[in-house]
Amino acid sequence: SILTAISLVLILASLVCLCGCKTGELSQVSKALGVNVSGGTLETKKDTHGGFLGDGATYYRISFEDDSCLNEIRKSSEWSSLPLTEDLQECLTGHSTLWGDLPIPEITNGYYCFIDRHSEATDRKDDTDLHSRASYNYTLALYDADTDTMYYLRIDT
Repeated sequence: SILTAISLVLILASLVCLCGCKTGELSQVSKALGVNVSGGTLETKKDTHGGFLGDGATYYRISFEDDSCLNEIRKSSEWSSLPLTEDLQECLTGHSTLWGDLPIPEITNGYYCFIDRHSEATDRKDDTDLHSRASYNYTLALYDADTDTMYYLRIDT
């Protein structure tokens, strides 16, 4: 019947939308970090953007079945081996009020990618002036090579 056909179309449209949202988020992360994360599973998502002038924090926890993303990270000049710099470690601990208590474990075997998106940044990979400004706009991703898990943070203040 026509009612059944309409119901089926609505269900399919909803599924496409739900799949597209996940794919869209992973696509944004891939573009931002320069590595393909589309093979991962978005396990945790938290986004506090939407405040005054778009301030907020985005947090994703993405898990991988294999080390294909890790192999890309190892080849990328955008990623560095852990440990984090002092300034970036301070970002993880000092800015927790922006996103609450997120389960980012201490990672000893892995990589990180830092992107300074602030308008005053002269080198997007340099974190030395990060804490000398009135606001923060950066992306920080950590990859745990032992668990094949990525933690992605986007901060805008």
